[in-house]
Amino acid sequence: MTGWDDVVGQDRAVAQLQAAVRNPVHAYLLVGPRGAGKRATARAFAADLLAAEATGEEAERHRRLALAEQHPDLVLVVPEGRSLRRTEADVIITEGSRSPVEGARKVIVVDRFHSA
Repeated sequence: MTGWDDVVGQDRAVAQLQAAVRNPVHAYLLVGPRGAGKRATARAFAADLLAAEATGEEAERHRRLALAEQHPDLVLVVPEGRSLRRTEADVIITEGSRSPVEGARKVIVVDRFHSA
């Protein structure tokens, strides 16, 4: 169970993100037209990031929860309108300042950030 199977036609981007799991930077911006698979890509990347510091069953649990968007260290922010509202920005700031609950890192996915 990797989640990368849901990302179709983006082999180069998938390879780059899979390589980035070993030494990630603080932020990634995934852009593309509607239907390009940005959400699936973000979900698969988050799953790998959250599972990277674990092994065996623990790693699979992190991956499974992230792919289901239910991991306690995965925060999804979906703007209600075409731009981020203050309450959504507050969630990003607050969550970004908190330590991970279960794993070695926290992942915040802001949907449609590039259009906000």
